[in-house]
Amino acid sequence: KLQFLYLIGFCTRAVGVGGLMANPCVAVVGLGAVGWSLAARLARGAGCRVTLYTRAESLRRLQGGDVVHVDGAALRLREAFANVRAWDERGLCLRSLAGEPAEAQPPKHDVVFVCVKANALHDTSGGLAAAARGLLRGEESSLVLAQNGIPYWFPLADAGASPAAAAAPPVPADLPALHTAALAEHLPLNCVVAAVLYLVAWFPDAAGEDGVGAAPVVTVQSDIKRIVLGAPLAQGRGKAEAVAAVLRGAGLAPAQTPVADDIRMEVWLKLLGNCSFNPLSVLLGLQTLGGDGGRRGDAGCGA
Repeated sequence: KLQFLYLIGFCTRAVGVGGLMANPCVAVVGLGAVGWSLAARLARGAGCRVTLYTRAESLRRLQGGDVVHVDGAALRLREAFANVRAWDERGLCLRSLAGEPAEAQPPKHDVVFVCVKANALHDTSGGLAAAARGLLRGEESSLVLAQNGIPYWFPLADAGASPAAAAAPPVPADLPALHTAALAEHLPLNCVVAAVLYLVAWFPDAAGEDGVGAAPVVTVQSDIKRIVLGAPLAQGRGKAEAVAAVLRGAGLAPAQTPVADDIRMEVWLKLLGNCSFNPLSVLLGLQTLGGDGGRRGDAGCGA
């Protein structure tokens, strides 16, 4: 009887919402401003063990420093994160900040946030896409695509994912290869959770694309409004709910991490907003168009 009670207690501590571990092992692939912002929040959250993955040249520059500044908080790389690893041109995770040998295999993760630009996932070998999938612990793990634009899975999404799916705009017949079934070989839809991002993240020190300038110091500012989650397949809602629980454990409110009934419609709504606001923000010279009360009249006239 004691052994049985012990087993129940172990399972209660180990398993969280949606079948994820209570202390999930999380990977963030791509250390642009969005990647750093999510990684810092997850590292400061409740019990997440976060491993970062970046380009090899970025890792070399990071090895000269030890602190990243995100939203005013200083995080020591070797204390806040489990490790920082790099991929090469083939997408394989070979080197790491911890100095592991080149042949060492990367750990497996419960959730993998992919924060690279969409075109970085598609190359002739599919190296990065295959490597990202290889970071997953198993079928119960989730691969979160935190990217803008029309994702590769859009033409392959389950039309029965929600009653609203029938109202989604038709898929253009001439979508480029980036958005076809090519990536589905490496990123099957049953492991994918889509994330539609409503946030602003930037490197205020005008550093490089990865935030690392000549000196190995990263400074990131961000403002997360919402991260709308959803699954391309109807049966994947549980995964989306579990990812939302991880983000809420990192300090984001439920209103900031909704789970959509129809993620395809959310993708189109975000794209419509980009088409409307992005040109105006360039013309008016503003980073946050909606938040500048003094220029809303100008934006309204422009619209």
